[in-house]
Amino acid sequence: MPSLAANRAIREMYAARITKLEFEERSKKLVPLNELKLELAKLHLSVRDNLRTVPDRIAPLLAAETDQAKIHSIILEEIRICLEGLKNFDIS
Repeated sequence: MPSLAANRAIREMYAARITKLEFEERSKKLVPLNELKLELAKLHLSVRDNLRTVPDRIAPLLAAETDQAKIHSIILEEIRICLEGLKNFDIS
C-alpha cells in the first residue's frame, strides 16, 4: 500500500498535468477533438465543393483551346484557386 507521501506526490502530479492541460486549452494550444472534427468537416466540404465546380468553369475554355500548354495552365490555375482557401483555414 502506497504511503501518504506517495499518494500526495501522485495527486500533485495529476493536478499539475490537469493544470497544464487547462492552460494549453485556454491559450489555444489545445482544442477539443469534437471542435477539430467539425472544423475539418467544414474544410472538407468547402474543398470538395470548390473542386466539383472546376469542370463547369473551365470546360468552355478548354473546348476552345488547342494549345496543350495553355490547357495545362488553365487547369493548374483552377486547382490553385481551389486550394488557395486552405491557407486561410483557421480553427478558433
